[in-house]
Amino acid sequence: MANELTLVLEQDIEKLTPKLIAFNNEELLEAVNQKLKSYEGISYTDDQIGEAKKDRAQLNAFAKALNSERLRIQKIYLTPMDNFKSKVDEVIARVNEVDGEIDRQVKDAELKKQEEKRAEIKAYFNEVIGEYKDLVPIEKIFKSTWLNVSVSLKLVKTEIDGILASINDSLNAISSLEDCDQDYIRAYYFRTLDLTSALMEYQRMKKVRQD
Repeated sequence: MANELTLVLEQDIEKLTPKLIAFNNEELLEAVNQKLKSYEGISYTDDQIGEAKKDRAQLNAFAKALNSERLRIQKIYLTPMDNFKSKVDEVIARVNEVDGEIDRQVKDAELKKQEEKRAEIKAYFNEVIGEYKDLVPIEKIFKSTWLNVSVSLKLVKTEIDGILASINDSLNAISSLEDCDQDYIRAYYFRTLDLTSALMEYQRMKKVRQD
């Protein structure tokens, strides 16, 4: 369908576009330069300020008239392009209207699949979390990337298994600590599931006792 939507010009654009808008540029520039020479280095006395204002007004009027003519020619020159753009925009707007509806349906379908996958992940997590159910809510370990189509449910389960194995190893490490309140260190660990942080807290408590 997309390959069939092709803009075809009735005439070659190269034949429609002039290479240059020709005008008496050199003559005009020469005449202006000659005229402006009389103003170069001019110094008006206080008594000549009125004359200075007239000179300024004449120069401004000439520049304004030249610019107005440029704008008039520019408008004529660009009118076909403006019309062309307007008509193309009309077509694009219609395409975008339909495309937007399709996009909405695609996103709704993707969201539905993500929610289904989220439910499957949660079900597996609840199945394997065991004794840590009240200590490790799924939100604490959930990764948004797990919902990506490119990430299989099998891989997600493997990662969850790895996280639980890491928790077990961390708790075994905490259980081997001496001269500390292990229950406190365990609770501290479950705040972030960061063994390094928990061991640093253990060292801090140990130093406090020694002091």
